Amino acid sequence: MSLSTILSLVQLSSTGNKHCEFDYEFLGNETGQPYLLHTNIFVDGVGGREQQIRLWFDPTLDYHYYNFQWNKDLLVFYVDNTPIRMFRNLEGTVTNFLYPKACPMKLYLSMWDGSKWATQGGRVKLDWNAAPFIASYKNFRLNGCEAMQDDKAAIHNCQNSTYAAPGEKFQRMGGTRTKQLREVKNNYVHYNYCDDRPRYPEMPEECKYNVL
Repeated sequence: MSLSTILSLVQLSSTGNKHCEFDYEFLGNETGQPYLLHTNIFVDGVGGREQQIRLWFDPTLDYHYYNFQWNKDLLVFYVDNTPIRMFRNLEGTVTNFLYPKACPMKLYLSMWDGSKWATQGGRVKLDWNAAPFIASYKNFRLNGCEAMQDDKAAIHNCQNSTYAAPGEKFQRMGGTRTKQLREVKNNYVHYNYCDDRPRYPEMPEECKYNVL
């Protein structure tokens, strides 16, 4: 990827004002610098939950496995089967908390110019002379309950299916996955909205329940 190019892998419920969205965004870098993987979560149209990690490999050299695990209790982002981020369902625990539990999703892929912010906070701009910009994908796997955006009956059925409640192993963070997640937090985090005091003078309450 070139400087300030953003390659997005987005699981998006809709384009409306109340949409849900889970993002993987790969930020272009300067030669020799680690690539940043930018993630965000939108619920009911509200995001502001950005996190970035320094990838421990060059994602342009080979294919890697990126996936979301999403059920009624937990949303986990993975890279090569290593959890890099989790987002718990804290409804009933955190005041006014909203969890994505009624959001049929589609998968979108895109590439766009992030010169305003992507590389070193926007100091480094996209080099159009490096075009064409090419992204390759393979081995897509989707395993979930099918529902259309406006089909309330289908959404209700999915909420009560084994996809929403696949069992304790997948609805909780076990010891091994929690350890892996903490290793990512301790060694690879570049930015975490939970730690951004100029932006959030008081840490969002949800943060204390999520390891990363």
